[in-house]
Amino acid sequence: MSPPAPAPARPASGAADEAPTRRLYRAALGPVGVERYLTVFDGFDAAGRRGLVWHPAAAFLTLGWMVFRRLWVEALVYTLVVALCVGLGLWAWPIVEAWPPGVRWGLAAALVLALVLAPGLTGYGRVHRQVQRRLIRAVGAARSLDEARGALGRQASSRGWLWAVVGTHVVCLMGAFLLLSDRIWPPEASGPVSQVPAVASSPAPVLPAQPPIDAADTHEEPLQEAPAPAVSDDPRPDTPETPAVAGSDAVEAVRVGPAPELAPARALVAAEPPRPAAPERLGDWAINVGLFANPDNAQRAHARLLEAGLPASVEELAYPRGVRWRVRSGPFSEQAEAEEAAQRIRGIGLDAAVFRR
Repeated sequence: MSPPAPAPARPASGAADEAPTRRLYRAALGPVGVERYLTVFDGFDAAGRRGLVWHPAAAFLTLGWMVFRRLWVEALVYTLVVALCVGLGLWAWPIVEAWPPGVRWGLAAALVLALVLAPGLTGYGRVHRQVQRRLIRAVGAARSLDEARGALGRQASSRGWLWAVVGTHVVCLMGAFLLLSDRIWPPEASGPVSQVPAVASSPAPVLPAQPPIDAADTHEEPLQEAPAPAVSDDPRPDTPETPAVAGSDAVEAVRVGPAPELAPARALVAAEPPRPAAPERLGDWAINVGLFANPDNAQRAHARLLEAGLPASVEELAYPRGVRWRVRSGPFSEQAEAEEAAQRIRGIGLDAAVFRR
């Protein structure tokens, strides 16, 4: 009796014991997540159909996962669907904006849920269908299973391809962040120039930042009507617009006499003449804004009044201590109108004293 023949040696591990179809699946899938895919594929093959199995990467990293698995058609369709949803949302926003907040949030949540659930539940099925198509082509073109596995392995998604996809997505996200960062976090105003847009958008008519007007300058002379002259050859009655001086000779002395301290002021006035006053209006009420020794301050106050849409005028007056420039707003036909204008003037940082002419 001859001894029994020895049993053939079994391979030590894993891959050689697999069925040919499973080995082809492994080669086509590549090394990333292969065991999980093989377990799900076994269930699909045993049931004879593809079911719904949750795939987290396909749900929350949909576009990147499709590119990594080389699902090019699915990636294009998904991109078009997202772009269509965004376009329809922007187009319908004027209508949707009038809906209650709960309805708007519910609609947005439903769209996001659909974009997450659809790829998340069908991800394994899409890869299974793609791999089966590749298997059929590879086996039909190869002369052996080993040659088919080699061809499938060269087309599989490798770890190097995974890092390339991740790096591309990181670069794209950083670029999008840099492009949108100015809109999400607008730069803070750091000076007068950067504050101009804020002034333009303010409901109140406020001027851009200008050099401040000296507070002492506006009170060098009291903001009140000048007293009547003691001696005057002019038979006409004095009015608030007439300079308060001792006589016509004193006026000539102030205007013509030596006054070195007023030379720079007169030079500035000659270089930058006062803006033309608003057309003469009828009314008994006016507003004293300031009496200035510096013509630049008078011009800035006058400009602020004009920018605020108020009638304004600058008048040069001669006083014993030198030339002064008086800024007024008006006239106004009613006291209430003058009081309202005075409130606006105080709102732009100037003094305002209402008087009857």
